[in-house]
Amino acid sequence: MVQKISFSELVDNPNWKKAVIVYKQSSFKQPYTEQERSYEICNGQWGLDSSKMGRCIIGNCLDGKDLGVRLDAYDWEKDYCYIVE
Repeated sequence: MVQKISFSELVDNPNWKKAVIVYKQSSFKQPYTEQERSYEICNGQWGLDSSKMGRCIIGNCLDGKDLGVRLDAYDWEKDYCYIVE
């Protein structure tokens, strides 16, 4: 079982390499599984580094279909996050 945390808790914790953001089903017009709403991100991206000016968060969907998605470009509501490593 994964430990669910908020996105702000994830950003405030510098001690991780990979994490997953799971988006709420209500953000989408059609139904998606939890796996299809989950995107793996890597620490050190611009959007997670407070010393950078940008706010870009790139993720890969856990279903393997959507890779390199700029997550900050969508108005999807985050459900929860969890740290992978």
